[in-house]
Amino acid sequence: MLDVSNWDNMRISYSDTTQYRNILRRLFSMDKNNYPAVSLDNDIDIESKDELEYDETAANEHMDLIYNRTKHHSLFHKIYIKGASFMLSDDVNIGVAIMFSYDYLDLFIPCYVDFCKDPEKFNETNSNYKVLYNKLYQ
Repeated sequence: MLDVSNWDNMRISYSDTTQYRNILRRLFSMDKNNYPAVSLDNDIDIESKDELEYDETAANEHMDLIYNRTKHHSLFHKIYIKGASFMLSDDVNIGVAIMFSYDYLDLFIPCYVDFCKDPEKFNETNSNYKVLYNKLYQ
C-alpha cells in the first residue's frame, strides 16, 4: 500500500517544469540509482538531461498503486475517464497519467490524500474534488 502521509504535508506548488519534475520525484520516491547519470558534456541541455534522469519504473508503480486503490470509486473513475478524453481515449490508465500531468497534479494530489484519509466519507462535496472536477469540466 502506498503511504501518502508524507504527501499530506507536501507543498504541491510549481511554476515551471523543473519544479514540477522535482515534486514528481518526491511523490514517487524516485531513486537516482534507477536511471543512468547523464553528462552535460554530450551537448544535452539541462531540461533534456532532467527528462533522461526520470525513473519511469517508480512513476508507473505509484500510478498503478493509486489506480488500484481508487478504481472502484465512481468519482475517481469519472475523473480518469475525463482525463483520458483529453487524449481522445477512454483508457482509465491514461486518465490516471493525466492526473499526474503538469496541469492537474496540484489538484489531484490533495483530492487523493483526502480520499486516503477517509474513503467512506469522500464524495462529491469534498472541496478538493470539486476544484479538480471544475477544472476538468470547465
